[in-house]
Amino acid sequence: MTTCIKTGFYGFVAPYDEFVYGDAYQSGDGTYYFRICSRQRSPIPPESLHFRINDYHDWFDKEETSMSRNSTMICSSKDVEWMF
Repeated sequence: MTTCIKTGFYGFVAPYDEFVYGDAYQSGDGTYYFRICSRQRSPIPPESLHFRINDYHDWFDKEETSMSRNSTMICSSKDVEWMF
């Protein structure tokens, strides 16, 4: 079962040096699923980071990320830091 843990999360994706915005989910085994609707180089906003994503397993549709087409990132619990 996957549960929404943060609607409207702000995150930093270290491998891409990018900031992202979307919804965060976590499964019972600790796996994170991020539905991302915005990616950019500048902070969105800088004081409100919820997660630092140090690595990821898969990122589906990352090049098409937009409000009308969300991408999906899957991360193990060891690769995600809570910032709040």
